Amino acid sequence: MKITVKLYASLAKYAPDGEKDDIALDVAPMSIKELINHLGIPENDAGMVLINGKNAKYSDELSENDYIQILTELKGG
Repeated sequence: MKITVKLYASLAKYAPDGEKDDIALDVAPMSIKELINHLGIPENDAGMVLINGKNAKYSDELSENDYIQILTELKGG
């Protein structure tokens, strides 16, 4: 299944082959949580996730041609 992933801010270091922009992946069917694990991103580092521009839950399943944006956890004081 082909998907495109965009990693923001400090998550960019988890991009395969040092990709800087959109990352094209061919993956088995999986959830957002499984994708985050597949990319090696610690779950507490990933914050908001969007699928095709809409808020997503970690349990949401990916579909062919989805565009996934993974943002860092917002932290501050």
